[in-house]
Amino acid sequence: MQAEIYNLAQQTSRARRRNTTVLMAGGFGSRLGELTRQVPKPLIPVAGQPMLERIIHRMRGFGLHNYVLTTHYLPEKIHAHCGDGSDWGVHIRYAHEAAPLGTAGGLSLIGPVTDAPVLVCNADILTEIDFPTLLEAHDSMDADFTVVTVPHHVAVPYGVIETEPCGEIRSVEEKPTYSYRVSAGTYVINPHLFSLIRPNERIDMPQLMDRAKATGFRVCAYEYDGYWIDVGRPADLKKACEYLEPSELTG
Repeated sequence: MQAEIYNLAQQTSRARRRNTTVLMAGGFGSRLGELTRQVPKPLIPVAGQPMLERIIHRMRGFGLHNYVLTTHYLPEKIHAHCGDGSDWGVHIRYAHEAAPLGTAGGLSLIGPVTDAPVLVCNADILTEIDFPTLLEAHDSMDADFTVVTVPHHVAVPYGVIETEPCGEIRSVEEKPTYSYRVSAGTYVINPHLFSLIRPNERIDMPQLMDRAKATGFRVCAYEYDGYWIDVGRPADLKKACEYLEPSELTG
């Protein structure tokens, strides 16, 4: 019985979904140094497979078949590698940023989409998040804008001292670690919010969140504590390659 339930859940998660997925693939990847001199960061291989290809293959396994890639740096190489997506059983179109538009400005260029919530992800994020569960959470929270958050820990290598206004020491904590929830570079946004972005406006996601809240839209957080890595530095790339086998996270 358990096997039958599992298979039904798996089939449901893989049913074709109406949601559009926007992958932000325009960054310079400058923190990766020479690796991105002639190759855009989304095409850097991770455990033998270009990062962007790996992301799309995994998402396709959840029934996500419609993609818009926002590009800026070396767009022709991304076009040549991904094409229209037909080789991978998906549909891909492109929104090119003539000048960098920040982490949210490219959404003004993606053109018409269905009325279903849009999944927006940075193209340098590898994760094991269950996207249908995320989309269901967005709906259940009655959210207009959902931000995936992950835990981030900051270790202070010194004693932290708190004082009274008079200068007297109130407390001393030796080498504390502070924990925060940070943006995972993954969002679910109802498409009517894209009207908050002016054409070709340079704007980052925190600004768009503030603008949405100020306009009266509901902005919510979805807490995710599973595997997640931002492949932005050589050390991160090394960690991702060590974690993943060539067949991992491909759906």
